Amino acid sequence: MFAFAGKTLRFAGRATLAASRAVQVGVSAGVVLVAFKGYALLKKVQESKLPPELPENERYLLHLDLTKTTISTSRPDSVQRVALSLGEQRRVMYYNDLVAAVKNACVDDQVLGIVTTMGHDTGLGFATTKELRDAIQLASDNKKFTAVHVKSFGNVLDSGMRTYYLASAFRFIGMRPTGEVNLGGLKISTPFFRGLLEKLGVEAEFDQRGRYKGYVDQYASDKFSDGSRRSLSNVLAGIEEEMVNDIVKSRGFSEKDFQSLMQQGFFLSREAIQKRLINFVSHEDDMIASALKKVGDAYMKKMGYDGQYKAIQKNPQTDPSLSLEGADSSASSTTTTVAVSPSQKPDNALADDASKDSETSKVVRIRTLDVDTYIKARSIGSKALRKPTTIGNDVSNPANAAIGDSSDAEAKQALADPDEKCVGVIELGANFDVKEVQKQFKFARDSPAIGAIVFRVNSPGGEVQKFETIAYEVIKTRKAGKKVIVSMGDVAASGGYLVAAPADKIFAMPTTITGSIGVAAGKFAFDGLMQKLGVTADSIRSQDLLNDEHFNPSPAEIAAEAWSDPGGADRSSTIFTRMTDKQKSNFSRSLDASYSWFKAQVGVGRKMTPEQVEAVAQGRVWTGSQAVKNGLVDQLGSLDSTIFFAKTEILENDTAKVVYIEPSFAVQLSRFLSNSYSVAQLTSTLVALAAESDPSKQVHSTRVDAKLPGAEYVK
Repeated sequence: MFAFAGKTLRFAGRATLAASRAVQVGVSAGVVLVAFKGYALLKKVQESKLPPELPENERYLLHLDLTKTTISTSRPDSVQRVALSLGEQRRVMYYNDLVAAVKNACVDDQVLGIVTTMGHDTGLGFATTKELRDAIQLASDNKKFTAVHVKSFGNVLDSGMRTYYLASAFRFIGMRPTGEVNLGGLKISTPFFRGLLEKLGVEAEFDQRGRYKGYVDQYASDKFSDGSRRSLSNVLAGIEEEMVNDIVKSRGFSEKDFQSLMQQGFFLSREAIQKRLINFVSHEDDMIASALKKVGDAYMKKMGYDGQYKAIQKNPQTDPSLSLEGADSSASSTTTTVAVSPSQKPDNALADDASKDSETSKVVRIRTLDVDTYIKARSIGSKALRKPTTIGNDVSNPANAAIGDSSDAEAKQALADPDEKCVGVIELGANFDVKEVQKQFKFARDSPAIGAIVFRVNSPGGEVQKFETIAYEVIKTRKAGKKVIVSMGDVAASGGYLVAAPADKIFAMPTTITGSIGVAAGKFAFDGLMQKLGVTADSIRSQDLLNDEHFNPSPAEIAAEAWSDPGGADRSSTIFTRMTDKQKSNFSRSLDASYSWFKAQVGVGRKMTPEQVEAVAQGRVWTGSQAVKNGLVDQLGSLDSTIFFAKTEILENDTAKVVYIEPSFAVQLSRFLSNSYSVAQLTSTLVALAAESDPSKQVHSTRVDAKLPGAEYVK
């Protein structure tokens, strides 16, 4: 038995040794594999920094595929841009980069038009949807070919009004044969939990200041309160009015006729064509092929060619591109390319341009071009990847902080030269780190090169203390002698408006949702649920040691304290039980004080009397257009309009650079790691970051805005 055991042990030892060697070999192979992959990734990163070339003899139909692209209202930070440049995940595009690309295409002779494919919704809010729509309308007005294909504008149950609003800026609108158009207007649907909470034995102890504030309704009621319903209905009506006005202008309807269509509401694809809501029914690939042929025909006619195409034949097995000649409904390709050559010399006013094309090449190629590639080629907006650079050796000087740009020299000039003032941009989204935003404002205040700050606010509000801290940063920055101009995004309400109120000037889109000057707070009492579950609690307070003369709590206070937050003996609220009368009194005083302070901040910042503030407060929400009329907003305009104002009116330099001040590298990396990525995605990004940046530095980036049509702000 012992001999058998010994042999077994010897066998196990040899097996372990063999396994150990195998592991060593495996680890070595893994290191080699990672090193090889790292080299490949670094090569890919280096290549991604080089903008693609757009040959002079090519003309383009820009293609934006929103079925494969997510449009983000928050600008991707440096770490996110590295991940995106490696193509390891669904593509994300910053909405303002897209807006800039469309505007740039308006004055780009190589761009003949824009085609877009969309799903049921873009995911954008009302304000950013209008910004993008205005850019597309600008392209349509500048005689660029614009066409969009949407799978369906809503369905039998859901309205597709917002999607149709965006699509209406295109000159041609298409839809699948099975698509539907639902123009049933706008609506807000909210679940109410009062009945559920009652069944569970949970009581919602909430209160508010402002009769229009709707936060409490969701937990303490089974429907919208009259004030909340009135406020939200007013906002929906304002947004819908703006949308209808734009649609009727673009599509040639009278307002009465379009309102009639909205009342009818629902249309099948063929009915939508008959009602002139859309132009054609097809599949996406057919639309792109037809659009390419249409722009090709128009371009050749414009250049004075006789329209005879010399099609370049390609091997379909090796090249999926498609000749436009003879394109029909059976044609399908998103990379359609046609090459044409002039059969005679042009003799019209555009002869010089045509001759230039002829001299550059014997053929003029007309093909589709992905918008993302176009953005990189034309150096528009945020680059896919920027290499951090340190200015000078004194890293304690804010002007020497690490920044990124397409050109190191340009980046150095942006912050190192105090005589050439630039515009600093700080973003505040729905979820933000207070300390990081404080650092960003301090950087902007201390940097001698930053002459004006554009504060982009896109937040529905939240905890009072967080927003009070940021509002104070705005005040400190103004006291330091620097102008702060607010650009409101889709929503800048409640706390989002609080941080905007102290600014020198506020811009908003007509469909921005803002205001909501009011406060609401509360807690849930779980004592009923705990009793049902048989859970009890007990507590000991330091005050129990006091003389009975000084400490004689009531039974209700003892019960409340049993479920109180263990974080402190003098908490003003309890987690699991109903508030005592004393706690309710303190809670009410706290709400009164917060609401009074909020209104006072608005009054000081907007130079309004208490009566004027009260008239627009009470928790009521407003559209941007309505807010201009009641004094809460100064001007209507987009983010670009706000930046343009800062350049021209404050810096008096329309070519001033724009510096996007980003959170610290540690915060960026933390955000990235908190998202759900595969091991391969994490590895790829971390390898690229290790080679491209110094994690100890704060990363910023600059952008040089082109002078584009429609960039002026609204008076």
